[in-house]
Amino acid sequence: MKNILLATAIAVLLSAGLLQAQCGTCYVVGWVDNPVINTPPPTFSQSATNHVYGWGFRCYDAYPIDRVTGFYRGDDGYFVPFTGLIIVGYGQRPDVAAAYNASCPALINNDWVGVAATFPVANIPVGTRDIIINYWVGPLLNVYQQSRTITVVP
Repeated sequence: MKNILLATAIAVLLSAGLLQAQCGTCYVVGWVDNPVINTPPPTFSQSATNHVYGWGFRCYDAYPIDRVTGFYRGDDGYFVPFTGLIIVGYGQRPDVAAAYNASCPALINNDWVGVAATFPVANIPVGTRDIIINYWVGPLLNVYQQSRTITVVP
């Protein structure tokens, strides 16, 4: 529990710009393509394995993300980790490489930054839930965080 609280606190400090990386390109950049930002929120079934798609990498060396973590907001308002997020594959994203190669020159030689992960929704309660997806590369401070809202059905 302490590790989850520490990781969440550091991610919040990073997203608020209160904690800076030691070099100008020592950050993780990324985007969650699915679940999409949508109104109404996308629907996920508790009985299915669902997917997170997107891209992410560490700028200075174009190293792709190596793990994904997630949280959902419980009925009490607190975020609870959901287990089972597994990276199932990587893919080429030349669109990302083209967009970021000026600010992250390492992408010139590497566009394998697309990622697909799966997660079971069985332990996320039914209802409309805010979720947070964290993309990680290496050490604790190399994290990119994005939130989404989903509707979970039985």
